[in-house]
Amino acid sequence: MTRLYDFPRNPILGPDALRIAADAFEAALQSFHEGVCEIEPHKARQLLARHIIVEAQRGQRDPQRLRDAALKHLETSFAPDDDGLKTHPVGRT
Repeated sequence: MTRLYDFPRNPILGPDALRIAADAFEAALQSFHEGVCEIEPHKARQLLARHIIVEAQRGQRDPQRLRDAALKHLETSFAPDDDGLKTHPVGRT
């Protein structure tokens, strides 16, 4: 599994890649409800943004895949432990 801090060697995004990443971030924000998220909304937005940026730096240019991967990352970052003590933190539409 790749970690977010494993940045690619060339982290520069051009204008087209930035637009795609921004569109993916906007779509991710529209797809999740902060009101039912157990983590602080600001932290959730940061996690979404960082994941999208890293994946875009790695070459992903499909905004739907960027969005879906970021939401999945947020969900799995706070998924229930084996003992079931954590609850699902992310609400999606």
